[in-house]
Amino acid sequence: MDGRPTANQLVIAGGETGGRAMPEVRARSDTAGIARFVLNRAGKWYVKFIHMVPVSHDTVNYESKWATLTFEVR
Repeated sequence: MDGRPTANQLVIAGGETGGRAMPEVRARSDTAGIARFVLNRAGKWYVKFIHMVPVSHDTVNYESKWATLTFEVR
């Protein structure tokens, strides 16, 4: 996070093809911060994650960072 690789981050991929939802697949990032998926069919895809870190110096308990990438494979 914040410009550095995050190891062991849960990343989820899924989407839809032909108007039907594809099952989500999950992967964890490696020590270089890379999670790999095989995109084995055409369709609208998303890849997403939520990274939460406890904080103690603020009025909140956690800081969360969210990201989603959407794209289509023809």
